[in-house]
Formats: sequence, C-alpha cells, structure tokens
Amino acid sequence: MERETIDKCLKYFGLLILISALVELIIAILISIIPLEINLESLYFINYVLSESFPLTGRIAWILTIITPILYMLLGIVLYYIIVKKEISIEYLSKYMIVFGLILLIGAFIKLEYQYLLQKQLVLVGTKYISFVNLLINPTNTPFLALVLWTIQTSIYCGDTVLAIVITAGGLNKSLKIEREQEAQM
Repeated sequence: MERETIDKCLKYFGLLILISALVELIIAILISIIPLEINLESLYFINYVLSESFPLTGRIAWILTIITPILYMLLGIVLYYIIVKKEISIEYLSKYMIVFGLILLIGAFIKLEYQYLLQKQLVLVGTKYISFVNLLINPTNTPFLALVLWTIQTSIYCGDTVLAIVITAGGLNKSLKIEREQEAQM
C-alpha cells in the first residue's frame, strides 16, 4: 500500500513538473513577443534582449530562460517513466527521489539566479540607465502584461523550489524508515 501511495505522489509530481515547465516556456515565449517602447522606438522584447544594446550576461540569461523549461520537461518525463516502470525497489526509489529532488532544487536556484541577473541588468532609456525590472514596471515602456507574466514566472520558479524540497524530504524520510527497519531486523 505504501509503495502505491509513493508512486501516485511521484506521478503527480512528475506531471506537475511537466505542466510547470510548459507554462514557463509559454510565458517566456509570450514575454518575447511583447512590444517595448525604448528611446521612441517600438521593438519586440526578444529583439531588444538579443541586440547589442543589451548586456551579454542578460542575453545569456534570457537564452537560459528559454532552454531550462525544456530540460525540466525532460526531468519530468524521466521521473514519470521511472514510476510507471515499477521495476525499481522501494530502497532505490527513495534514493532516486533524494537525487532527483536535489537536482530539481539546484535547477530551481539557478533559474531564480538568472531571473535576478536579468532584473538587475542596466538598460539605457533616454539619457539614463535604469534596471530591467524598472523598465518592466514603467507603463510607458511596456504593457502591464509583461510585469504580470514576469511575476508569474518568478512564482513558478519559487514553486519549483518548494516542490524540489518536498520530493527530497519525502525520499529522505522513506530512506530513513527503511534503514531503521533494516537495523531493527538485525
């Protein structure tokens, strides 16, 4: 019974990771096609980010923003595939949960870090430099939708962090229970 509960929870977690990665990718694409008004020019966000006037670290961070949801989808598929196979013993499954949760946790922290790097990029608007997040907040430069999507994306990154902690804690809990049972039998 306990194995079935763990399998059921991990299937939900795998699907949740897939859905969250898909939503991240859709948000990144939507943000890319939002028009910006900078220095009396109207251009799409993706054109501005990939232009020479945007710092190199910001360009790299934006490319990673688009690539990492794809990697997260692959991780979600792997987790779902491991659970559906049901060939792994409960001892190894708990260890896989720990490793998988830690990989997700590191990935979530990295995503939050390059989101922060993007927010702190200085962009030239008129005659002064402002941070990228201030560009998003300013309604004369970007539509309100850009700020909403940016906030949702940050919330998803935080949710990924919590999900990774839950998966790791569940695997650690199960590993310790198995270890205690084995010690009691000796």
